[in-house]
Amino acid sequence: MSYQQQLKTYIDRNKLTINYEEKETNNKLFLSRVIINGKEYEWSSEQQNKKTAKQEAAKIALSELNITEESLSNEESIRDILLDIRELLRSGLDKY
Repeated sequence: MSYQQQLKTYIDRNKLTINYEEKETNNKLFLSRVIINGKEYEWSSEQQNKKTAKQEAAKIALSELNITEESLSNEESIRDILLDIRELLRSGLDKY
């Protein structure tokens, strides 16, 4: 999963807002940074294109938020288990 996808997963699960800010340098390279709920994260290093700059900006934000792909997967597993338990409880209560 790309860094941008990982960050989007985190944003969606936590109902946050995200924006990317981009700018071009004088030597035709690109910088990008992530803004989550108004909090600005550091700029990426200069990159050859906007896509790569956005990927690096997402990586920086994930690192500062201490989010890994593994932790996102674990959250999904826990969420699935809790939904299964809820469904079992509902079906058990319907019997009475």
